[in-house]
Amino acid sequence: MKMDVQSGKHLYSRGWLGVIPLIGGFVGICLILFGVFKYKDRKLILIGSAGLLFTVGVYLSMFYYFDHSKAFRKDFAVFCQPYMNELIKSIEFYKIENGYYPDSLEQLTKISNLVRIQDPISQSSGEDNKGQFYYKNLGSKYTLFSSGIDRIPYNNDDVFPSRKFFESKTTGLIKSVSR
Repeated sequence: MKMDVQSGKHLYSRGWLGVIPLIGGFVGICLILFGVFKYKDRKLILIGSAGLLFTVGVYLSMFYYFDHSKAFRKDFAVFCQPYMNELIKSIEFYKIENGYYPDSLEQLTKISNLVRIQDPISQSSGEDNKGQFYYKNLGSKYTLFSSGIDRIPYNNDDVFPSRKFFESKTTGLIKSVSR
């Protein structure tokens, strides 16, 4: 049995590659192009479109899950406290160097690109804190915390730095419970 290479039907079986995300997108684009320009075959265009749409659907659902799932944010909550602990060291070093605490976390990034001011929980939320940890300079003291899994600051699920920084007399960190 000989395949009809002239019609493009031999490429129909390649459509199964469309169920593999990313690879399916590239295969889908190729099948669409072959269907439109080389073989003029509608079925080939449909198979390619299905592969491309499947890939787009998989990635859109992943992005939606990453941005809107509390379970996903809960997995990233474990990173908040160590990041804030390191950030406190940078804030205190800034005070030693300048004699005062920074007005915003962005001032720390001007000194060093290694300073991590992004909150891993609320990084993509588009809130007014630009995905950063909540920081407020209070003169001789400051507050620092993450808005927590629900991305709403000043409630019970807020994440704070380690207790040792609150109990220390060498840092200006205080725990803020209200706006």
